[in-house]
Amino acid sequence: MDYMQLIITVTGLAGHYFVAKKNPIGYAFWIIGNIAMIVESLDKGMYMLVALFLIYTAISLWAMRSWVSGNRKDNAEGMAQAVS
Repeated sequence: MDYMQLIITVTGLAGHYFVAKKNPIGYAFWIIGNIAMIVESLDKGMYMLVALFLIYTAISLWAMRSWVSGNRKDNAEGMAQAVS
């Protein structure tokens, strides 16, 4: 079993789940998955995928920062729901 692919898949699915629930923690999952994908792609010499996932990571960082700074009250409630 390739654990890196498992990490990429699980973090991607978790990211989609939490963003669908309007919880910005989903972006953190996407960032982790993107970094794992960058590592995996570098290892296999797939440099265009590295570039793509660097862009995805930058977009996720920007979106998470924007969401958190714009909706602090809503995010506190969302984070509490995610933990419980």
